[in-house]
Amino acid sequence: MDQGMEWRVLPKGDVGAQFPLLYATLNPQGSIVISRPTHERLGSPDGYLIMFDPLRHRLALKPAPDSDPNAYPARVIGRSGAKIIRAHRMIREFGIQPPETIEFPEAKIVDEVLILDLQTAKPSPRAHSRCRYERPAKPTSPFPFVK
Repeated sequence: MDQGMEWRVLPKGDVGAQFPLLYATLNPQGSIVISRPTHERLGSPDGYLIMFDPLRHRLALKPAPDSDPNAYPARVIGRSGAKIIRAHRMIREFGIQPPETIEFPEAKIVDEVLILDLQTAKPSPRAHSRCRYERPAKPTSPFPFVK
């Protein structure tokens, strides 16, 4: 090869190229969507407990069996195998209502629990790729959707 050039090999991981990282979104109706690889890393549970930390403004999804009375079921959405957790009650109980669909670029799994930080959430470009209406004005506050 040419001298003076430094080539680095792109490693191929165990996750497909479409979702190389953990992927989760939250829409204004309270539905949380997680990618199939994210769901599989959590053990492919039937449902999730939805928890909120008001001090740190974080959501957490903890795998739970269907028999748990507080578990929200994880349903298949679309052909990709992504899962949707419909948690409209979260809007009323926790006061979380994003003005548009948001994604969590810093999602992480800690002790088999998916942590979603609302402070680092950003508008989802994927959700807007299919929209045919004008976007609402962006809020000036960095964290406007938790009351």
